[in-house]
Amino acid sequence: MSETPHVKYASPHRIRFLGATCLKLGIVAVIVGLTAAFTRIGVLVPFALVIGLAGIIFGHWAGPRRSGKALVGVLLSYAVAAGMVFGVMIPNYARARNLAITTECARNLRAIDEAKQQWAVKFRKGNKEIPAANDLGPLMKDGKFPLCPGGGNYNIRAVTETPTCSVDSHNSKFE
Repeated sequence: MSETPHVKYASPHRIRFLGATCLKLGIVAVIVGLTAAFTRIGVLVPFALVIGLAGIIFGHWAGPRRSGKALVGVLLSYAVAAGMVFGVMIPNYARARNLAITTECARNLRAIDEAKQQWAVKFRKGNKEIPAANDLGPLMKDGKFPLCPGGGNYNIRAVTETPTCSVDSHNSKFE
């Protein structure tokens, strides 16, 4: 005769305690996480993650017969962890996108400046002459005048002057 091994479950009192603790930690983690995301206080991010992880651990400790509070706490903690990942990703994505647009615009401004120099030499133009976009288009790498990726307009200016973009932040990268 084989005996069934005795499985020890958490007591109902312990489940209630851990479930309530998990729920409270989950709510606190959500509040701290949202505060960190909306106020952009980066110091709060690790605290929200630690509190969220504590909520997950307490939720798992509640045992196989979890109370409703423990399950809600675990779900809140997972939501906080996912929210923190997105909270870190979204601002970095926006920053990277703006940097890529600014870099591309600066590259276009350099290409316009080089095309202006080629135009002046090829057609024997003076330093004060201002070429049109149609004049520079065939001298560009793709054979057409570039457009600002940030929606700005390029001011070609005279041969000896550097071209500019109507979006001010793009000009600082070029100069």
